[in-house]
Amino acid sequence: MKRLTPILFAFLLILSGCWKKKPPADFKFPEHRGYVNDFAYVMSPEREFKTEALCQLIERKTDVEIAVVSVPTIEPFESARDYATALGNEWGVGKKETSDGIVILAAMQESEIFLARGEGYEESFDKVLDSIYANVMRPLFEQEDYEQGLYRGTLACGEVVAGMKGIVLDEYGDLEEAEEPEPEEPK
Repeated sequence: MKRLTPILFAFLLILSGCWKKKPPADFKFPEHRGYVNDFAYVMSPEREFKTEALCQLIERKTDVEIAVVSVPTIEPFESARDYATALGNEWGVGKKETSDGIVILAAMQESEIFLARGEGYEESFDKVLDSIYANVMRPLFEQEDYEQGLYRGTLACGEVVAGMKGIVLDEYGDLEEAEEPEPEEPK
């Protein structure tokens, strides 16, 4: 796993409505594999599994879908914002009727993190996402703990969304039933 030094890891967080941008005509996004799509390979299989289970829990309890994505690069897009917005649209993150999905994107080569919200959220939700980025994710990314940063950012988003709906997430109690994946056999 390639590690970026904290000095080189300049974070960009531009928050705005999601699902408006379109990819360039000749561009194809990676294939959607589930809630967690670690295309930059910054998460261990165990942490990826735990984050996937957390996203399932969040959707089951709140009906809100969160996509967690790491990519090596956002090329040919100009910003992580544009990439995350187009990706959310392409993959259909969130319910079409409510446009309430959230995309958490880490672009490793560009050293950018972006939390994109669906249009179903009010603009004031941007401040919440900014706080999650600044207080939860950024400190962990600065320590090069990318998998924990993505997990904790997901948990924080889930807790906020659940709170907005009057629901309490029991991360530990609800996730204890999930089984850890078997270690992969060497090829």
